[in-house]
Amino acid sequence: MRENRRLTKATDELSRRLDLWRKTHRSPTPIPSELWDRAVDLAAEQDLCKTARALRLDYSALKKRAGARTANPPATPVSQFVEWLAPLSGQIAECAVEVESARGARLKIQMKNVSASELASIIREFAE
Repeated sequence: MRENRRLTKATDELSRRLDLWRKTHRSPTPIPSELWDRAVDLAAEQDLCKTARALRLDYSALKKRAGARTANPPATPVSQFVEWLAPLSGQIAECAVEVESARGARLKIQMKNVSASELASIIREFAE
């Protein structure tokens, strides 16, 4: 019950914002993306048809925007930094490392008996 009140309150608030925007803008001025985004959020939480009707929005346009959001989810960020802890002995017996630079160049290294600082300097030089 509480959830329904919250959704109704959010829908009423967005409806008032859309009414205010409609009073100050004439067709064919497009509705701002901020208002569309909020409508899509509400449609995801409740019924798409009810949301479109309550906000006096075109059902097909709202459905298209809601579908576009699920078809193109935000990309997960790529790791920019990985902390690497060197072994206590200072020497790495054997390792294989693959690195990709910001330019997209790739480097694969396989080494034996190398110090962590030597390996780090090779990678640093490659990245620059």
